[in-house]
Amino acid sequence: MVQNESDLGPHPKPGRAIARVVGAWPTGVPFGPTAVAAAVNRRFAGKLRRPSTREPPPSSSAVASARASSRALKEGKAYHEALYKKGE
Repeated sequence: MVQNESDLGPHPKPGRAIARVVGAWPTGVPFGPTAVAAAVNRRFAGKLRRPSTREPPPSSSAVASARASSRALKEGKAYHEALYKKGE
């Protein structure tokens, strides 16, 4: 499936890329920061200035809205990442 990402520009901001990936995540499938970062790195490999890390920038409004559309399954700890799931 080829997706048109031209509306994000030649070098998308990480928060917008993360929001796009979380928005396209299948409903009911759990995800965590590592899975989202891997999906961002695959989907935007040629466009990002540097690879995405596990944690998105906390001040990003796009990431905040993506988190608002999902619910926490498991709270994150120091050595265990949080898991989220899109609303059903």
